Amino acid sequence: MTRPPVSATDHPPTLGELLDRAAHGDHAAFARLYDDTAPRVYGLVLRIVRDPALAERITLEVFLAAWRTSGTFDRFSGEAMAWLMSAAHREAVDAARTAESSAPGRYVAAVAAGVTTLVPLEPTALAERVLTALAQLSRAQREMLELVYFTGYTHAETALLVGGRADVPRLVRESLVRLRGLLAAA
Repeated sequence: MTRPPVSATDHPPTLGELLDRAAHGDHAAFARLYDDTAPRVYGLVLRIVRDPALAERITLEVFLAAWRTSGTFDRFSGEAMAWLMSAAHREAVDAARTAESSAPGRYVAAVAAGVTTLVPLEPTALAERVLTALAQLSRAQREMLELVYFTGYTHAETALLVGGRADVPRLVRESLVRLRGLLAAA
């Protein structure tokens, strides 16, 4: 006896399948994708920008962009949630950087005794040194530190956000060592 082929009703669609359907104009699939993923996307954005109204706006922008670009997502080469979270992270970090540039020194990484934490600082000589040192890191190094220390992601979550890299702990360590070296030299 042969088993009949599995139909779409035999299992709930994956996020990748929902994105694929949305790429073909399926509004219901996109609504379900939104319902299933919006809380996590919003949570990520809120952790970065720390402003609920701004986080809502960015979340909506991320989903509008996802609707427009859903055809570019290849469900066979990546995870849909990682694709959405990466887009959300990029948008939120851009918004946070814009806000920081209008209020320099509001938050900077303080490195002391091998521990990095996010602390509020007034624009002081220390804040300027830290900002200068951060600016000298490569983009990848800054991104690792932002994800792990500024937004609180675990190394495993960070690995997903940066394309599944297994060497995130090493990259974070190297980034901290470089930052400490730049601060010591300043």
